[in-house]
Amino acid sequence: MLQWVTMDGWSAAMKQARRSSMRTSRRLLTKPTARNCWSSFFAQEPITQFDERLWSSLVDFMTVYSEKDIRVTFKDGTEIQA
Repeated sequence: MLQWVTMDGWSAAMKQARRSSMRTSRRLLTKPTARNCWSSFFAQEPITQFDERLWSSLVDFMTVYSEKDIRVTFKDGTEIQA
């Protein structure tokens, strides 16, 4: 169904849309972006020794099939053969 909108109604709707867009933009600008997260990650010193807490936060479980077939499954589902 076609609805007619007066110029006053159209103007009010456009102002509301603009305010909503500005609020969204402000929220996005205050949140850390992926680029900022990665740049801060790479700015840190490299890990030079084993960190049990870091290892435990990444690894979900390990499966030993044989002496030569050990698999590590990470929390994101990635599996590698060690």
